[in-house]
Amino acid sequence: MRYNYKRTPKSASDLSMHTDVLLDGEAYEQAENTNASDARQTDHRLNLYYNGTVGGWNVDFNADGLWNENKGRSLGREYTRTLDLPEEARDITTFDESRNTLYAAKLVVSHALAGGQFAVGSEYTRNNRTSLYDNREGILQGEDDEVKEEMWAVFGEYSRQLGQGSVQAGVRYEHLKSDYYEYGVFNKEQSRKYSNVFPSLSLSHPIGQVQLQLSYAADITRPDYSLLNSAPRYVNRYTYEAGNPLLQPTLSHNLTLDVAWKQLYFSGGYRHIKDGMTSFCDSYSADNPAISLLRPVNIEDFDKAYAMVAYSPKFGCWQPQWVASMEQQWYKGSTPEGSRMFNHPLGSFLWKNSLELPWDILMYVDATVITQGHSENVHNDKTQWRLDASLYREFAGKRLSCLLSVTDLFSTMTNHVTAYSGIRTLTMGTDTRRTFTVTLRYKFNATKSKYKGTGAGSSQKNRM
Repeated sequence: MRYNYKRTPKSASDLSMHTDVLLDGEAYEQAENTNASDARQTDHRLNLYYNGTVGGWNVDFNADGLWNENKGRSLGREYTRTLDLPEEARDITTFDESRNTLYAAKLVVSHALAGGQFAVGSEYTRNNRTSLYDNREGILQGEDDEVKEEMWAVFGEYSRQLGQGSVQAGVRYEHLKSDYYEYGVFNKEQSRKYSNVFPSLSLSHPIGQVQLQLSYAADITRPDYSLLNSAPRYVNRYTYEAGNPLLQPTLSHNLTLDVAWKQLYFSGGYRHIKDGMTSFCDSYSADNPAISLLRPVNIEDFDKAYAMVAYSPKFGCWQPQWVASMEQQWYKGSTPEGSRMFNHPLGSFLWKNSLELPWDILMYVDATVITQGHSENVHNDKTQWRLDASLYREFAGKRLSCLLSVTDLFSTMTNHVTAYSGIRTLTMGTDTRRTFTVTLRYKFNATKSKYKGTGAGSSQKNRM
């Protein structure tokens, strides 16, 4: 058994934002926003497990419980100056609270079969999420939502050696029932039922000194519960943010080829993505067309391909690694001028270096380059590069260690991107940030953990 407790009694932050508004290219309005927020969180997690052998079968059983609570408040003030009119001020005070409860169990049994290994199992999760939100001034609508979900799954897998190669095949069936409530009233339109089958197949075999593996798998990504909240959050008088209770999960089919030869490695893949999720900007209402509502939506199906090659030789005390990767997508996005294709390939290059210096000092120097290109509805407008370095040494019989590191040594990693989202195009740029870090670690009576729990309901926990 393992029990984890985490408590954050207070987490505070302050935000200041300046906004310039132009109308037909001419200065129209200025706004200053200040916001002070604080939050607290309590999290309990319990795992009970059994890992052993019963009648020649290997048995892995896990039962999990999760209970957490998040509470926060935000005090904001907005000052607005429009042309020659007097300055206007207004307060925006919000309170929010969310609670999660999850119970999960998973059983996997395996046994030798026909020269290979056969495993079969089942998983069950039951979870409840409540979300409360209130805006004291009544500028934004409140929220009192509850999501009750049950998920049941069965799965099987078989693997065995075939000469010098191997094969692994599996299938998983999931059924999920999600009930959505608003202010205690069941909402049929926003409630869902899903039944999905996810097959997988992997084949590997050497050809001479070259090791090949070809894999296929289907999977699902369900939206985080925070993305299902219905009430809008205030950013400024022209921008609200909200979730989308009608959001569908994302399904993908993935084909991957891996090739390894000595210190050379290649990986390439192709993905077909259905009901992908992205942020979309639209008018908040017909009465307030100038106010934009930013929320997650599902997009048209699209495809994505990638390729990566890595080379990792060693020359005495120097071990370099060169990695080059490229991603190509066929993605149709929405812009203020209508739909357009976002298919400019995006590349990245990494040169890592490990050096063994005198006095048992290890030195690491890494260079990274990211090219222009598209990633879904975002375009990287500028090629970026940076250099990171660190020194590492152990003392006192390896019980004490010291790590000195610096990221972006030459302050070159600027970030300039353009995000296209419905009626709004957003250009963002960040300054360089050189960071120095010192890490000291001392190991007290270090022993290998005997804990063998694997947990249950991991995907549902991540959504919380």
